[in-house]
Amino acid sequence: MYTSKIETLWFYANLQAPKRELGHDDCSAEQYVHLQIDHETYRTKHVVGDCHCDIVGPDPSALADIVINGKLPLTRVLFGAEGTIEKIDIQPREVESKFFAISHVWADGHGNPDGNLLPTCFLTELQKVIGKTASGESVLFWIDTLSIA
Repeated sequence: MYTSKIETLWFYANLQAPKRELGHDDCSAEQYVHLQIDHETYRTKHVVGDCHCDIVGPDPSALADIVINGKLPLTRVLFGAEGTIEKIDIQPREVESKFFAISHVWADGHGNPDGNLLPTCFLTELQKVIGKTASGESVLFWIDTLSIA
């Protein structure tokens, strides 16, 4: 019998259906025109509206090195003893790497036009949902906000 964590069930229960009402009449072969952002007014969302936690991300030079070498950068959130984020670890994808890919986050408020940075509240929640490996390590993930240099 298949069992699952409550966080996984919550995630699936809260998935929204695709926005089918958005036609492609105004799109072209070169550009999708829906769900675009305005860089002047775009604000990165926190888990709750009144949160003012730190904005963090991977080391920019480590990210650049991975991308320059033609590798896919994968992220892992490392937590300290008190459960707070200690480090945003970034490493190149290896053939055997297992990871989650999370995309289209900009349309949901989880992009950042100012850099490869996200709120600690969002990264903490994301890593909780993704989970840990059998050995207790945080699972690797790819998210465009942190991974595209």
